[in-house]
Amino acid sequence: MILTGDEIKSQLGKSIVIEPFDEKQLNPN
Repeated sequence: MILTGDEIKSQLGKSIVIEPFDEKQLNPN
């Protein structure tokens, strides 16, 4: 499954959890 940065942010705390989460690591794609 491939998610864009915005999709990852919208799914955080719901269906996916990233620890440690750093928004700077997200690509703009």
